[in-house]
Amino acid sequence: MDLQKGDCLEVELVNQKPQHSFSARVMGLGDGWARLAIPDEWLELCRVGTSLRLFFSRKDDASYEALSRVTEWIESGFDPDTFEPFRLVKVEVPRGFLRNQRRSYVRVNVQIRVDLLYFYQDQVPITALTAESLNLSAEGVRLLTLRPFEPGARLMILLLLPQAQGVEEIYTHAEVVRSEFIPETETASPARYGTALKFLRISQINMKKILKFVYKQQELQAKSLI
Repeated sequence: MDLQKGDCLEVELVNQKPQHSFSARVMGLGDGWARLAIPDEWLELCRVGTSLRLFFSRKDDASYEALSRVTEWIESGFDPDTFEPFRLVKVEVPRGFLRNQRRSYVRVNVQIRVDLLYFYQDQVPITALTAESLNLSAEGVRLLTLRPFEPGARLMILLLLPQAQGVEEIYTHAEVVRSEFIPETETASPARYGTALKFLRISQINMKKILKFVYKQQELQAKSLI
C-alpha cells in the first residue's frame, strides 16, 4: 500500500521518551520521498535526520505503517482558514507500507477529560482522580497524571467525549500498560506522568462511539493543516 497526495498521517517520533506524535498531511510525492505539512510547533523535534514512523488508514478497515526520516526542511506557511502556522518537510518513504492493524486502533492526539473512579458498595461511581488525555484510540488512552501507576493495575474510568451538543460519557474498565515520567520541559502541566491504559471488557457500542470520535478529530486536525 502506497501513500497518496492528500493523505492524513499520524507521525510518531522514533526512539524518543516520552513518545511524541502529531498529525500531518501529504502535500507532494516523488520517487522515494514525500512532502508533509506538519504543525509549526513540532519543527524543533523534526530536525533533518530525525527518524519517524508514519501511519495512515484506508477504506479496507486497516491502517498501514512505515519507518521514515526527515531529509529536508522546505518552507513554512499559514493555513488560510485557521491562520495556524505549518512547515513543509521532505521525508523518505518506502515503496510499500506494512498492513499493521484494524482502523479501530488508529490513535489521535486529543485532550479530553478522563475520570479515574472507585465504587462504593451501592455501585455509585465517585471520582477519585481527574486527568487529561494525550491521545486516544478505540483500544486505549494515554493520560497525563499527577502520579505514576503500576503496570497491570486495573481501573474503572469515565471518558468524557465532547460533542456538538453536550458530552458523551463512556464508562469502561482499563489496565495500566505503562506509566513514564515526563520532564518539565515537555509539558506546562503540573502532571508529570504519561500513563497508558488499555481498555478491558469494552462494549461494541462504546467502542464505536470512541471510533467515531477519533475519526472526527483526525478529520478536523487534517483540515487545520491546509
